[in-house]
Amino acid sequence: PKGGHILDLGCGEWQDAVYLASKWFQITAIDTAEAGLKKIKQHAIEGKLPIRTICTDIKTHITSDEINKFDGIICMNSLQFLNQKDVWLVLNSIQ
Repeated sequence: PKGGHILDLGCGEWQDAVYLASKWFQITAIDTAEAGLKKIKQHAIEGKLPIRTICTDIKTHITSDEINKFDGIICMNSLQFLNQKDVWLVLNSIQ
């Protein structure tokens, strides 16, 4: 829903998080790359966009209590960097 809260796992540099925030979604963007998160923060400041960034590993950050806070979850271009065991760990944590 418009105004919903989206979790962007392995958000990368900024494109998806900034686009969705510009469409009136609240975004929580998670990645291990601080440089990419800095770019997201800069776009959020410049565009006055509702984006929160967290520098952490998507394999360890997600709990079922946290997942229930979100209206949607995206994970674009991230899972291929994980081994098969960790992919299932992430997928099972967000169901």
